[in-house]
Amino acid sequence: MKKKKTKSGIHLLLKKYRTLFRIPENQNHYSGEDYRNAERLFLKHALEQRRIEMQDDLFK
Repeated sequence: MKKKKTKSGIHLLLKKYRTLFRIPENQNHYSGEDYRNAERLFLKHALEQRRIEMQDDLFK
């Protein structure tokens, strides 16, 4: 019997933000290593902003 794997919320958020970052403008602008670093920084910033927004909603 196989267990069905479900993606956690963080994986779905990362997929969403990666899709937002992977536009031709970014892909054509950066070299290979710079692209990975820029994507990583973008994901870090996007997740941090998400955390801040969630905290603001909790304290309203």
